[in-house]
Amino acid sequence: MRDQTKLFSQGGPFALLIFSILLTSCGSYSSMQTARTVEKGTGEIGLNLYYPYGVINAIAQVADKEKKNFTVPYIQYTGKYGITEKLDAGINLSTFGQIGLETKYQFLGDQESMFAMATGIGFNTFFFYYYDFQIPVHASIHPTDKLGIYFSPKYIGQFVSAFGLSNTYFDYAGFSGGVIYGDRVQFGIDITAAYPLRKVYSFDIFPNLYNFGVGVKWKVGGLKNKKDRFRF
Repeated sequence: MRDQTKLFSQGGPFALLIFSILLTSCGSYSSMQTARTVEKGTGEIGLNLYYPYGVINAIAQVADKEKKNFTVPYIQYTGKYGITEKLDAGINLSTFGQIGLETKYQFLGDQESMFAMATGIGFNTFFFYYYDFQIPVHASIHPTDKLGIYFSPKYIGQFVSAFGLSNTYFDYAGFSGGVIYGDRVQFGIDITAAYPLRKVYSFDIFPNLYNFGVGVKWKVGGLKNKKDRFRF
């Protein structure tokens, strides 16, 4: 088997930087959503700004550097469509170059209930070199019509087929929590954390991941009165 220590030490800083960014950019893991699905026949577009923490930690542990606080914020674009009242599907794109697909099924509550729960699956890739999938369980409470508070534990699996790590699989346990406020236009705050479940090649180079984000979403369609399309 190839010596993985030589891989990281001889791969060069650029390869190591790209490798670390791919493994620790967790915008696709963040929820920025409650357990409620998008209403049938209604679309939703979103724009989120994320600030991840963990990229430089992975680099520093390999390169033996002192500075561990550098990180790169990024933007994520999202889109969703309500297939039925209980099922929706969506896509996400990030400035890191990732593209992803997801679906969510709401098995508890509806668009007006105080409590809601849902599950689903998401799949993301970075130019077909890196892949990940997540299986979340969304839970949310809605004290008012415009306020949603959510908590979403999730399992995250990753595959890498680059930088000498072909067919490597590793996984995380994580969660997202946050607040969404609004009606046709919604504003959100999200905090996501993910923790490695095992070491890769016996090297503990993958740090805990933390992601902090803010975003805004717009509902599209589903209105009888066009004057309400930008209603908060």
